[in-house]
Amino acid sequence: MKTNKVIMILIDGMRPDALSACGNLYVKTLLDESAYTLNAQTVKQSITLPCHVSLFQSVPPERHGVYSNIFIPSPRPIDGLCERLHANGKRCGFFYSWGELRDLTHPDSLVYTEFIKYTEANVDNRLAESAIKHIREENLDFAFVYQHGSDFFGHANGWMSKTYLQAVSDAFDNVEKL
Repeated sequence: MKTNKVIMILIDGMRPDALSACGNLYVKTLLDESAYTLNAQTVKQSITLPCHVSLFQSVPPERHGVYSNIFIPSPRPIDGLCERLHANGKRCGFFYSWGELRDLTHPDSLVYTEFIKYTEANVDNRLAESAIKHIREENLDFAFVYQHGSDFFGHANGWMSKTYLQAVSDAFDNVEKL
């Protein structure tokens, strides 16, 4: 029997116009072979943690209560994506480099988690390689893989700068590997 597996790869800070501007050949393959939109919107304001909490809990900030990059536990807890998968016997893994993301899911819903601080060398590549390894070894049904370089270099060097576009291209190299 075939079992469905899901890898959710989030490239933080990636602008839609960076897809064509980054020059990565795999982007064209993805666009040719995938369903996508370049007009999707996130929650208002576009701040990393509230956006991620909404993604994982399927509710807006008005319900989960996170409006900044500081996590505030909800007075009415919500079972999010990993908790629901775990409750249905699925094995989940979490690979991330920004510490604030640790609160997106309850640790007991994860079979494997790996945190490498985003300031370390080659962090996005290392997390992708680790995810590949542990998806196989831990037989993960769902893996969340966070790619932080584009956000980091966008803030540091400017959105659409050469360094930013290289980080977006590097993230798509990791997407292709995954």
